[in-house]
Amino acid sequence: MTNCPGKNLAMMELRDVVARTVCKFDLCLPESTAREFDMEEFMRGTKDCFMATVPDVDVIFAARSTAPR
Repeated sequence: MTNCPGKNLAMMELRDVVARTVCKFDLCLPESTAREFDMEEFMRGTKDCFMATVPDVDVIFAARSTAPR
């Protein structure tokens, strides 16, 4: 197995992007998905094959009107 010299930098960048996205947007499920969403079924659809794969889930991103505290 080979190691990527930029892996740690890439992971830091990914964490930064996710953190900024979560800070700037409210995330929620569409009403139709929220009514039908079953966490146990979702977790059964999750597969761990070197990288975890998860079933598709629709998510709504709404820009926040104020910055988080």
